Amino acid sequence: MIHRICFFALTFVLSACVSVLPEQQTPEALYRVSPPAVSVSLTENVMVREPDAPRLFAGRAIATEDSDGALRLLPGAEWADRSTRLMQTALIDTFGASDTGTAMAADGSATARHELDWRIVDLHLRRTEAVCQVVVSLYDRDARVIVGRATLSATVPAATGRNGARVGALREAATDCVAQTARFVADTQVASTPMADLRD
Repeated sequence: MIHRICFFALTFVLSACVSVLPEQQTPEALYRVSPPAVSVSLTENVMVREPDAPRLFAGRAIATEDSDGALRLLPGAEWADRSTRLMQTALIDTFGASDTGTAMAADGSATARHELDWRIVDLHLRRTEAVCQVVVSLYDRDARVIVGRATLSATVPAATGRNGARVGALREAATDCVAQTARFVADTQVASTPMADLRD
C-alpha cells in the first residue's frame, strides 16, 4: 500500500514538473540558402568542409540585432537546417559539372588536391539590413600548405521592415558569401596550379 501511494505521489510530482516546462515553439517559416544563379568551374577537385561558426550563427536559429546592439533570436523563423550545412551544400552546388574538377563534401571518401576550410564570422540581421562575413582558406592537401586565404563579406538592405523581407535579405547575403567563396576557390586554384598542369 505504501509503495502504491509513493508511486502515485511520484507520478503527480513528475507530471507537475513537465507541465511547467516551456513548450517548443514551431517556426512559422523555414528558409534555405540558395546556390548562386551562375555556376563556377574548377580546375582541380576540392573538398568543402562544413564551415565553423559561433554557436549563435551555427544552428537553425536566425539572429537579429536590436536597437541597443543586443543579439536575439528572431521568433517564428528558422533555417531549414543548420546554417553551416546549408552554406556548405549551396557552395558544392555552385560548382558546375566539369571534366577537370569537382566539389565534394569533406566527409566523403573521394580524393581531392585542394580542401576548403572556412568560418562564418557573421550571419545576422540588423534593423534595416542583413550581413554575412566568412573567412576562407584553401589548402593544398598534398603539400600541406595554404595556397590562399581571404575575408569575404556581403551586406544586403531589406526591402521593408517586415521579418519576411529581412530574412530574405539575409538569404541573399548568405548566397552572396557563397558566390564570393566559389570565385575565390576557382581563382586560387588557377593561380596555384603550374601552367604545365593546366595544359594537361
